[in-house]
Amino acid sequence: MQPPFGSTIPTHKVCKLQRALYGLKQAPRAWFAKFSATIHDFGFTSSPYDSALFIRTTAQGTTLLFLYVDDMIITGDDEAGILHLKQFLSQHFEMKDLGTFNYFLGLEISHDSSGYFLSQAKYASDFLARVALTDCKTASTPINPQTRLTPLDGTLLLDATLCWQLVGSLIYLTVTRPNLSYAVHITLTARSSTEAEYRALTDTTQELLWLHWLLVDMGVASIDGTSLYCDNQSAIQIAYNDVFHDRTKHIEIHCHFIHQHVTRGTVQLHFIASADQPADIFTKAHPPGPFSDLVSKLIVNSTLTTFDTIGLASCNLSELPNFLREQTRLRSLDLSNNKIHGEVPKWLFNVGKDSLQNLNLSHNFLISLERLPWKNLCLSSLLVLDLSNNSLSGLIPQCLGNLSNNLSVLNLGINSFSSTFTATFTKELQVLVLRFNRFHGHIGTFTTKSKHPFPKLRIIDISYNEFTRLLPTNYIKQFEAMTNVDEHELKLKYMGEYYYQDSVVVMMKGYEIEYSRILTVFSIIDLSRNKFQGEILKSIEKLNSLRGLNLSRNNLTGHIPTSLGKLTNLESLDLSLNEFVGKIPQQLASLTFLEVLNLSDNQLVGRIPQGSQFNTFGNDSYNGNLALCGFPLSKICEKQQPLPPSPTLQHDENSDWEGGFNWKVLL
Repeated sequence: MQPPFGSTIPTHKVCKLQRALYGLKQAPRAWFAKFSATIHDFGFTSSPYDSALFIRTTAQGTTLLFLYVDDMIITGDDEAGILHLKQFLSQHFEMKDLGTFNYFLGLEISHDSSGYFLSQAKYASDFLARVALTDCKTASTPINPQTRLTPLDGTLLLDATLCWQLVGSLIYLTVTRPNLSYAVHITLTARSSTEAEYRALTDTTQELLWLHWLLVDMGVASIDGTSLYCDNQSAIQIAYNDVFHDRTKHIEIHCHFIHQHVTRGTVQLHFIASADQPADIFTKAHPPGPFSDLVSKLIVNSTLTTFDTIGLASCNLSELPNFLREQTRLRSLDLSNNKIHGEVPKWLFNVGKDSLQNLNLSHNFLISLERLPWKNLCLSSLLVLDLSNNSLSGLIPQCLGNLSNNLSVLNLGINSFSSTFTATFTKELQVLVLRFNRFHGHIGTFTTKSKHPFPKLRIIDISYNEFTRLLPTNYIKQFEAMTNVDEHELKLKYMGEYYYQDSVVVMMKGYEIEYSRILTVFSIIDLSRNKFQGEILKSIEKLNSLRGLNLSRNNLTGHIPTSLGKLTNLESLDLSLNEFVGKIPQQLASLTFLEVLNLSDNQLVGRIPQGSQFNTFGNDSYNGNLALCGFPLSKICEKQQPLPPSPTLQHDENSDWEGGFNWKVLL
């Protein structure tokens, strides 16, 4: 910034700005002047027809830059020039390249070989949420044809600020929904229908001229006469007649203007019947049938069939929006944290049937999945299905895995399912969350479509259920993704693709630990708060990339196996509230990454192992084991010869197991 004109600034002194530049009336003017001067130095010129458009033409091609405050669009056929421009701008301003043009000022843009498609779905949903209209039913027309409004209708608002804000939002919404124009804009009344048509012809011709000049300035070849369609024969005749009379003298300037451009061939006037005139939708209200016909002529697609991502989380929705029914290219749908209630409808699984990758319906009030035709459902691209935090009950269909051969994340946590779990899963499954339900029976009924079950599974949480019998050792041996992981290769990679950023919250003894993103080497098993029996078997040592193991609050017995000491990446171990006996294996002291240990409320005896990491754990890690002694407990061990580590009882490898991390997957 330059000091104010006429002010004298001492040498080596600076001015202190009393107010922030943002918000001052001169701020936009100062910023635009600075940007214009900078971009002109790079060879750009301002368009005389739009001062926010900057153009640079070289032998290599044309580059266009459109500026709106501090947002800009850059396009053109000179790819090298565009790259140099971005480098130049980043040297002079703090810039962030947002990549391909798909969102700008509330407009969502998608494209294919047939052209570009604009929508304002998020803008519209935010608008409805702001005015608390998300629960209202849709209407077939924006205004009733029988409505007659006058300046004297209604009562005056004490504060019209919100009203004007809403009107402004609706006006901006007409960019992609011109069918709302008549209900939103204020209309002018002319002295006759002929005069109204003639004034409209004048305004339209002015817009066409501006667009014509702008396109030429952008390097688009000159366009010969543009066709204008009018449903008033009198207005057309006046435009072609160079003799004016008393009935037209009050619009004579308009007559000269139109006649001049008709003569030059800039525009060509054609008659069209009123029933076929799309512009009629801008001038009057229509019944539902004619209104729909006119909308189709405008090529306005209210179903947003080309939309790629829809995020309507936390929008106070009470039902699934009807416009979703015809979404054919949708890749991600997030309707979480709303008030959607009732059964999951069949039509929802036809949304983006061949393209949908992420479906998030968590934190709603959905009640049933049973009536869905699971055997015939197929979402071939689905990667993530999150139905957690609802009121879903009943049975899980055994053919759940038929839904998608690519399903990698399934979250059914915090619902009211009360059945055995006999579903068949895809071999691509990486995350399985069933916590806080009432599933019961043998966990061995889990199956996959692969000879080796769950080869990619990295997170399994079936805590807070009623599973019984022995731990499923035959599955544990097949958790290939938890064994022999090359951490040097994967240390910078994260689970989840573009739509799923695998965040988890792990609750340990009342403390929540949040992992905002999960490295692919992160593995966790939480089988807590079930009714598993038996012993922990030696085969668990194969899971050497395991970071968290929670088997608390079960009926597990026997000795704590020394093989747990081979889980060298373990960061959290909870075996509390079981019936383990014997000594704590000295091998556990070699777990140098262990941050959380809970062995409380068992029947353990003897001296607590000592080691650099074990010495950091407090009393609460061992409470409830009356025969334990040594640091950090106050009970002193009697002097005795060191005993060998507690043996691990050898057992049949077909066993069962459980845990209790109390964590959740967040999308």
